[in-house]
Amino acid sequence: MSDVIIRAQGLTKVYKLFAKPQYRLLDMIGLLRPGSGKYSEHAALSGIDFEVLRGERVAIIGRNGAGKSTLLKLITQVTEPTSGTLEVTGETQALLEIGSGFHPDFTGRENVESYLSYLGISGSEAEAKVSEIIDFAEIDDYIDQPVKTYSTGMSARLMFSAATAIVPDVLVIDEVLGVGDAYFALKSFKKIEKLCEVEGTTVLLVSHNIYSAGKLCDRMIWIDQGKIIADGAPARMIAAYEASIREQEEIRLRAELSKSELIKHDDAGELVLWVEFYLPVGALEGMHISRIAISCGAEGDFELPIAGSEGNEENPDSEFDLKNSRWGEPTVFEGREVRSVLSYGSAYPRAACLFRIPRKCLGSEKNHAQLILDYWKETDGAGSVSVFFNDKFIDLGMLGGEKGSWNTARLTIDQNESRPLVLTRGMEKGELTLHGNGAILISQAQITDAKGNQIRTVTHGEAVEIVIDFHVVAPGFEEPVDMAIGFLYGGVVDTLRAIMRDIPVSYSEKKEGRIRVRFPWLTLGIGKYALSVMIAQNGYFDQEQTLFFSINPNVHCCATRITEFEVMGEGIIPSGTGWVADAEWSLDDDELREDNLTASRLWNKPKSTWNDALTLQQIGWPADPSGAQKLKINFPEDLRRQFPEEFDATWGVYEKIHSCIEGGAFKSLHPNVPALKNFDFENYLKCSVIRMLHVTRALQKYTGPGLRLLDYGSYFGNFALLGVEAGLETWAADEYSSHQDDFSKNLGLMRDNEIKILDLENVGYELNGVIEDNFFDVVLCMSVIEHVPDTPKNLLETLTRVLKPGGRLIMDTPNLAYVSNRLKMLRGESPFPQIESQFSTEIPFKGHHREYSRPEFEWMLKSVGQTDIEFEMFDYSPLGLEELEGRDLILHRISRDDPDSREMIFSVSRKPN
Repeated sequence: MSDVIIRAQGLTKVYKLFAKPQYRLLDMIGLLRPGSGKYSEHAALSGIDFEVLRGERVAIIGRNGAGKSTLLKLITQVTEPTSGTLEVTGETQALLEIGSGFHPDFTGRENVESYLSYLGISGSEAEAKVSEIIDFAEIDDYIDQPVKTYSTGMSARLMFSAATAIVPDVLVIDEVLGVGDAYFALKSFKKIEKLCEVEGTTVLLVSHNIYSAGKLCDRMIWIDQGKIIADGAPARMIAAYEASIREQEEIRLRAELSKSELIKHDDAGELVLWVEFYLPVGALEGMHISRIAISCGAEGDFELPIAGSEGNEENPDSEFDLKNSRWGEPTVFEGREVRSVLSYGSAYPRAACLFRIPRKCLGSEKNHAQLILDYWKETDGAGSVSVFFNDKFIDLGMLGGEKGSWNTARLTIDQNESRPLVLTRGMEKGELTLHGNGAILISQAQITDAKGNQIRTVTHGEAVEIVIDFHVVAPGFEEPVDMAIGFLYGGVVDTLRAIMRDIPVSYSEKKEGRIRVRFPWLTLGIGKYALSVMIAQNGYFDQEQTLFFSINPNVHCCATRITEFEVMGEGIIPSGTGWVADAEWSLDDDELREDNLTASRLWNKPKSTWNDALTLQQIGWPADPSGAQKLKINFPEDLRRQFPEEFDATWGVYEKIHSCIEGGAFKSLHPNVPALKNFDFENYLKCSVIRMLHVTRALQKYTGPGLRLLDYGSYFGNFALLGVEAGLETWAADEYSSHQDDFSKNLGLMRDNEIKILDLENVGYELNGVIEDNFFDVVLCMSVIEHVPDTPKNLLETLTRVLKPGGRLIMDTPNLAYVSNRLKMLRGESPFPQIESQFSTEIPFKGHHREYSRPEFEWMLKSVGQTDIEFEMFDYSPLGLEELEGRDLILHRISRDDPDSREMIFSVSRKPN
């Protein structure tokens, strides 16, 4: 018996698109003649050929409208093909859409019983199957309720359970496993695997999630515009699909700009012709172009001035795409004005320009225009050029010529050579592994053993080193970057990642570099893996990315599946898992409990992992901190990248406050806080920008214009002014009577911005009789609670009292568990101001009386009834330095990896309604 269970040959499905609804009726009764113009035809599938073997798990992937669901409907005989043949052997079960085949008014049990009856199953066998279906679906409490009351996830559970209760020859699934929870999806995958491996069931799965499909299936068929454009193993297909995201975006950009050009010039007799240049993958040098022209014979020549629009007033029919291309600036090279095709500068690895030319120049296959180029090559490797128009492209091939001299090319644009745009065009050019803006190039990644020998096979638990070579390509690139490596099981499943931040990169100092990532023992599970490497903008891995990595301008270089290797091993520990973690184990100890309200957890850093070991070795801990690397603090640009939506408004407030305190000594504060003598208030404000940014983010998230805000402990007024920026009616409260002269500029600025001032020395710290209960929508109390000389309970109760139900309380305070404090206490020192200073100060002492750990702070907020408490931990004093080195750099890295050891606790909580 043949193992082929599905065979399609020339399979085509054409739908008629009627101009008016009544034409459909005329067609049904045979009164609508072909060619009448009353309808057009759309080929959902166009002459596809494929075979599926018994027991295969095949994913059908592609964009919306590609023809995937049409193919499944043909296989399940929901519809008939227009032409071609389709042979399906055996019983087919289909899960095509949620709820199909189930009557909404019947209960789940009744629907299952009806389904089994339709399949000819009755009596005791049906009873057993019903029980099996209900058990697998895990909806026992709802099985006797009407299906119309079910959620989509519950419906999907019941449908899948019913469809797989009887072992089918072919199981067809269209997206429904994407509905519901991850637990049931995993359970379903396991059952599908069992059906395929034990029962010989063939699975066809349609999914937009290529990664989930890759985990389940051993083959993928990629359909686009009704045709099969690729068919192969999941790892290769996923890599191609990732690259196609960039292709899709390029197609969209071309179409968008082409339409805009034609609308702007309103000439139906023209078409937009795109010319795109490509450098070889991995090129370090570019190519200089001094002339780009389209020769259209009798219609004339169309030349693009090198300067672009600035020199193009007389001939506005051509232009460079400077926004989404890798063009250099116009310059003079070897006596000619040129514009260079660069190997960096955009996530799209092309240099594109467009021409508006008469449609008749390319209107028929007999009219062949020419592309004329004058160019200078820097390397032996040739670039290539393609042209695009309408939905077609022509690959004009590689640009030859001599290196180090001017060359001229006249390339014929022959319509006979044109091909439809397909998303696998990048596969032909071998551009599947490198993505990014090109500022840095990953040239090689190797896996080596302890002796430095390159290896392809690793024994589980063996020491290995990942060696990554890179080039800094973009001139002037001088900034730290972050790097990640990822291990993909089977080239598909993202199993393990390792990330290194703040890697110093300098074009001026070192254009080539090598990074070694050492694993003292590599504990991946047994299996075959692919390695991917990404170098990205500093902070990339700490923020949610809205753009896919292959078109993200913040990715400098991503080499996907750059090398492959296999992990071998014996025994049960490395089998059936992706990663065996190394961890520290201990019995429970009250002093180490997370919820203990004492400050006894002085040092909770586990022993060094491979990442820590590498870092500490590099920067010389604990000996010779003078030989450490340096980390430059790019203030304020680091903060601008981290807080792009909040930065501008916050920075404006910072500049206003800075002008008020510049050069001030604030002497009235000295008697009660001697530590403030010779204190650098301007640097303190600079460090506080990150605190202000967190407040701005919270105000944007939880407030809106017209609400009331109280800044309790307003001090310089920087946080109160953030409330004004957010459109809030703002009050500022602090001890201003004793410090009128020092704070006069700040008070004037606040009054100019219509901020109401509450002098706590006059109105009282508890605001009784001054502010009624439930008055403010949001209350700020920034770095105040640590100054309270007695119980902080009164302060928290006051803030809660004046806050409306549902309002937000925003606070920050120094973290007692800050890693620097831990080290001080281990050395027998105090994390608080020197005792000599507090001992001789004037009463009342207004420095830090008490600092709190995050669990303590959370406990206090809950004690006064606050709910929905959110925390953010961050460092702020390093912003006052130009660079970190030695122990400062070490402490920074430790706190980076351990959030609870960071310097500040920032909280947002809600007063219950």
